[in-house]
Amino acid sequence: MDEELGAEPLVASLRRLMTEKAVSKLILKLGKPDSIEHILAIYAGLREASGIREVIACKVIARALAKSAAKFGVREEALRSGLRDPYIRKALANMMLGIAYYGVTEPQKLYAPFMVVWDFTLQCNLRCKHCYANARRNPPPNELAFSEKLEVLKQLGEAGVAALSFSGVRH
Repeated sequence: MDEELGAEPLVASLRRLMTEKAVSKLILKLGKPDSIEHILAIYAGLREASGIREVIACKVIARALAKSAAKFGVREEALRSGLRDPYIRKALANMMLGIAYYGVTEPQKLYAPFMVVWDFTLQCNLRCKHCYANARRNPPPNELAFSEKLEVLKQLGEAGVAALSFSGVRH
């Protein structure tokens, strides 16, 4: 509809911006969500750059973020303020990697799932009619040990999952 009116559509504008060679190459070179989160923390003023590479990476990403924020009518200071939240940084890193790998898609493909719902345990003393888990008083033999569950949490964080919802009950 915007194209019919001669105005540049927002999606097309963001597609050009986020697929600029400098931006996409940098994001792909950083390669992992935690590396991008680190650069976003520098941009937000939470950390200092440790070298010229981080300074350059921050400037390239800052330019892309400032242009994107302007397209959405968001002031750059509000963007920096929002990026002080670690979950916002993680979600934005996930989206940036998704765009770098897959381009702008509808629906947008992400680098990692945005949210994982994890049935943390099947050990439960309740028998709720609505529960699909068929919970038991004793853990089933194939349930992960607590140390293994902590490792899964670590791996989900490293993969770039921004939100985790726990399910399952243990009394």
